[in-house]
Amino acid sequence: MSRQMQVASKLEMRAVIRFLWAKRCNCAEIYRQLHQVYGESAMSRQAIAEWCNMFENGRTDIGVAEREGRPSTATNSEIAARVNECILANRRIAIDEISSELDISHGSVHKITVKHLEFSEVCANPISWNPTNWLLDDGWKFFAGDLEKLMPRLDKCLNKGSDYIEK
Repeated sequence: MSRQMQVASKLEMRAVIRFLWAKRCNCAEIYRQLHQVYGESAMSRQAIAEWCNMFENGRTDIGVAEREGRPSTATNSEIAARVNECILANRRIAIDEISSELDISHGSVHKITVKHLEFSEVCANPISWNPTNWLLDDGWKFFAGDLEKLMPRLDKCLNKGSDYIEK
């Protein structure tokens, strides 16, 4: 009698399938033995048959093979480097601007900047308010009143010496 195992990885089950296939067990026997040990978490008959066919056709690797077609993610070193160049060229660039410039999704840009490049903050939206323009246009009005109060105090301090204290 074998022990019942609750959790098994797919890789572990593929290794067992390969081992039993090498011992010349047929698919039905492999299925029976897997279900005897792994219970409901074992692979289906169809999946076991597919793996047996792949081993029969010369496959030796039990890992997941690379697939052709579109990659599942836009994250690779080349794109991460291009995102990094965009950010270093303009530290105030928004994620949406990078996304449209490089033609990748907003989420992919965010993932690259936070997880791969390890930037803690990136603009989500472009900043329309510019502090330089504010200082040149309206900022002097904000500070003008306080500067007018400061000038008489500065004059008293300079005329009385360094012992000046105002109550």
